Amino acid sequence: MAAESAVNFLNLDPTTYVKGGLLDDVDVEVLGAEFELFDYGGNSASVPALRLDLRNLSDSSDESQHYSCGNLKDFEPSEDGMYMLPTGSAQGFRSTSNFAILITSLAAHGFPTAKLAGQPISVLVGLRFHAVRKEVAGRDGLSGKEEKKDGDRKPTVLVCSKLISLPWDTKKAVAASKGVAAKPSTTAAATAGAPASATAIELDEEQMVAAITMVADIIEAKGGTATLKDIGMAAVTKLKLPAAVKTAAAKLVKQPDWLIAAGFAVDGDNVTVAA
Repeated sequence: MAAESAVNFLNLDPTTYVKGGLLDDVDVEVLGAEFELFDYGGNSASVPALRLDLRNLSDSSDESQHYSCGNLKDFEPSEDGMYMLPTGSAQGFRSTSNFAILITSLAAHGFPTAKLAGQPISVLVGLRFHAVRKEVAGRDGLSGKEEKKDGDRKPTVLVCSKLISLPWDTKKAVAASKGVAAKPSTTAAATAGAPASATAIELDEEQMVAAITMVADIIEAKGGTATLKDIGMAAVTKLKLPAAVKTAAAKLVKQPDWLIAAGFAVDGDNVTVAA
C-alpha cells in the first residue's frame, strides 16, 4: 500500500503571514509603462488608461495596475502606447482622473515635472517608490461599483507616498551592478560612423544609460554573450527612446567602439561584459 503524502498545513506563526488583496503599503519598481484601452475586467466600457507593471520589492512578485486617464471620446493611446492623443476638444488630462492623481503624487514627492514634458510614458520605467492606496470618489467611465463587489471596498488608487529612487538613478545602479560604464562621452551620430556635424544627435545621460542597460540585458538574456546582430535586433524592439533619437541610438549600440567605451568587450561579432 502506497504511503500517504504528508499534508502541508499553514503555519500559525504570525511572522510568516503575508499580505493579501490589493497591493498596498509596499516599495515598488516600475518595470513597464504603457497607455492602452482597459475595461476593468469587463466591468465597464473601455477607457484610455495607463498600465504600470510593478515589482513588489519585498517579495519580487509582479503586478499590473491601471490608471484611467479620461473618456475614450477625449483621448486614445498612440499606436506604440507611449503617448496619449487627444481625439476630441479636451487638450489636457483631468485632474480628477486616476492617472492625474498618480502623477500628482509623484510630483508632490519630488519627481521632476520637467522630465515629463513631451516625453513618452516609458520615462517612468525604473522608478522606485513607496506605494499606498488612497480613496477616490470614482474613476472616469466607472461608477465605483466595480470595486464594491469585493466586500463593499471603497474605490482606491495606488499612489506614491515617498520616492525611493528616480528612473535614471535606478538605471545607473543596474548598469553599475552589471559592470558597465554609466555614460560614454560621445554622440550617437558620430560614433555610429556618420560625419560629425551640427545635426549630430546627442543622447542625454538618461538615454545613454537606457541604451547601456538594454545592451547589458540582452547579453544576460543570451547567457553572457550576445552578437552584434542580437543587440541590433533588441534595439529595435526593446530600446524605449523618443523617435527623434531612437534610430541613431539603435545604430549606436551595435558599434564596437561605442560598446568598448561603454564597458563591454567585443571579440569579432561577439559582445560580453568586460571583466
